[in-house]
Amino acid sequence: MRTIFLCAFALFIAGAAYSRDRKKDVFETELKSINEVLEGVRDSLETEIAARYTFKQHTVEQREADKEEYERFREKQERALVNLSKTKEEALVKEQNLGEANKNAKEKKDEWGFVKNSFDEMMQKEADALVEAFPIDLERRQGELEEVRRRFREKGDPIYGWNEFLDYRITAMAAGRTVAIMQEKLLPDDGAARMFSLSRFGNVFAYCMDTAQQIYMIRQTGRIGADRFSIEPVLSQELQGFILDALPRWIQENRVSGTVMTEVMQNEQARLLVAGKEKTAFQKFKSQIKAGGWVMIPLLLLPFWALGLVLQKVLQFGARRRSFARQIRTAFAFIDKQDAAQALAYAKSNKGLMARILEACLDSPKRRDSAENEVRKLIMQETPVLNRNLNTLAVIAGAAPLLGLLGTISGMIALFAAVTYYGTGDPKFLAGGISEALITSQTGLAIAIPTLFTHDYLRNRKERLLADIEAMALRVLDKTVPET
Repeated sequence: MRTIFLCAFALFIAGAAYSRDRKKDVFETELKSINEVLEGVRDSLETEIAARYTFKQHTVEQREADKEEYERFREKQERALVNLSKTKEEALVKEQNLGEANKNAKEKKDEWGFVKNSFDEMMQKEADALVEAFPIDLERRQGELEEVRRRFREKGDPIYGWNEFLDYRITAMAAGRTVAIMQEKLLPDDGAARMFSLSRFGNVFAYCMDTAQQIYMIRQTGRIGADRFSIEPVLSQELQGFILDALPRWIQENRVSGTVMTEVMQNEQARLLVAGKEKTAFQKFKSQIKAGGWVMIPLLLLPFWALGLVLQKVLQFGARRRSFARQIRTAFAFIDKQDAAQALAYAKSNKGLMARILEACLDSPKRRDSAENEVRKLIMQETPVLNRNLNTLAVIAGAAPLLGLLGTISGMIALFAAVTYYGTGDPKFLAGGISEALITSQTGLAIAIPTLFTHDYLRNRKERLLADIEAMALRVLDKTVPET
């Protein structure tokens, strides 16, 4: 047993040793494999560590580079922000400057527009005033003024335009102070345009002679507007003889010499010198109508209207009075003969107020109150017929002075407008304008006063006629329907 035990123990020991050796070999084999794996892992780990270290180094370098780039970018950004701030400030300043420049430009534009409008207004005023220019200079001055206006529009320079206008005015003023001998084509008041040899005495007057040796004179009329100057034939024998003697000599010598016959005041009375005779009443009336202007047209229509109404009312009142008296006499003749039927037939067969009153009284049922009511109604119906157009006469009497005042105000407005251009240095100019302006007021009063008196006369006559009608109606009532 002991032997078996020893054998078993020996076998166990041997088995254990064998197993240990076997496990050792396996362990060594596994350890070797593990070592090989570890070596591979270590090599891989070292490679990975080297790679990661390299990556880390690259990352650090990149980070440093990025940091430097960021710093550079931040510096650029700061500089850009500073520049942007400066640019904004400059833009704000430039915007303010631009706003001021626009404001100044607008002010300059407004000033230029004002200057241009003022110049255009001055040119238009000058063009409107050319209707009163001396007839010899009219066409020339119109052409020169249009040339000045054209040049101003082309240049657009008010200084240039003003200088051109001054030159134009100086030329016109120089011509107005000239005493010269010349030949011009003129349009006289009594004929067609033709050539004249003339001696000009500024803008005051001129003596003219055509090829047929007909003598004319350019003179001032004392009026304003297009009628300021007149080219009229000289009919005065004395003035004709003077011009026929002096004008050829002046033309030959090309200068005016000796005594010059003229009318000093140069107004409407100069016509006596030119025509050699005083104006007729019709000519004076015609000149007054022309001087009064357009208001004279309705003013002159008013008296004819009023006259027509007056004649109508006079004839109406007279005819009715005669008709009423005739009807009353005839009807009373029948009534006195106790022939009421014949009187009623006569009343029905005739027209007029008295016939209707007779008919109403004869047809009444013999009651005084009803007959009086009918008669009163008939008289009330007749009253508007008699009043017709009387109020129109009153309106004409009131409208005539108002129209005259309108013409006076219009004339004074035109006069003061001319004074603003020509000034007040010429008394006859003011006196002539004021006298022409007052013509319409004079005419209006001359129409209104007789019309007013006539209206009062017709109104009184109407009242008397109504009183007569009432008296006749009372007689008819007393005859036909006596009070009981």
